[in-house]
Amino acid sequence: FLDFINERVMISMSIPPLDVAVEKACTKSKILKYHPLRFFTQATLAGSYIGLAVIFSFTIGESFRLTESPATTLISGMAFSLALVMIILGNADLFTGNVMYLTMSTLSRKTTWKDLLSNWLATYLGNLIGVLIITVMIVLAEIFSHASLDHFLIATAVKKSSLPGIA
Repeated sequence: FLDFINERVMISMSIPPLDVAVEKACTKSKILKYHPLRFFTQATLAGSYIGLAVIFSFTIGESFRLTESPATTLISGMAFSLALVMIILGNADLFTGNVMYLTMSTLSRKTTWKDLLSNWLATYLGNLIGVLIITVMIVLAEIFSHASLDHFLIATAVKKSSLPGIA
């Protein structure tokens, strides 16, 4: 197993990062073109993973807040990073990653502007639907229905919406 990993690392280190990103974008464009349901499912899964990680992050954050831990925000952020691990391991499509890949491949003229826009639209809609599915499930399950005004979720929302330049 370690030989396989070492071989993959050596191969990937010998290919310039731009070429790796462009190749990944070309693969994503082909999947969207020839297997749109698969692509949309991968995008929806990414949105769902983000939604689940947000719930996990705020639940863990609240536990740390209750103990008045100075590491509350750090631990909450680390818990959220689980979403990125799930996205990578689950081979899901997150909008932000596809913006990078398709921009690089389109500027390199390996994909078209149409490929870029259709990928962004499909990914964004898939991510949004995935998050909305999890949101509906959380609302129906009433997970945060009894959250007090000092709950970590509420406090974070108030703090972020009170930043200068917001509203």
